[in-house]
Amino acid sequence: MDQIINNYVSLFEHPGWVQFMQETEVHFNSLNYDNCKDFEAFIAMRSAREQLARVLGFQQAVENHIEQLAEEANDDTV
Repeated sequence: MDQIINNYVSLFEHPGWVQFMQETEVHFNSLNYDNCKDFEAFIAMRSAREQLARVLGFQQAVENHIEQLAEEANDDTV
């Protein structure tokens, strides 16, 4: 598990990750429900936004997990 976490931390520090996240956020913000012409377009837009939101939240989810592991380790030593 430690190697997986180390890999994610290294990934998040990589300039390519930062660029990817910036571009993903721009794309996410460009998806506007007002542009949907019908219900099918709305469903497709909602799906795209949900998928991009998961990508945008991935780093925070991993960081939250790392914090939780650290808190659990501290609780075990007390």
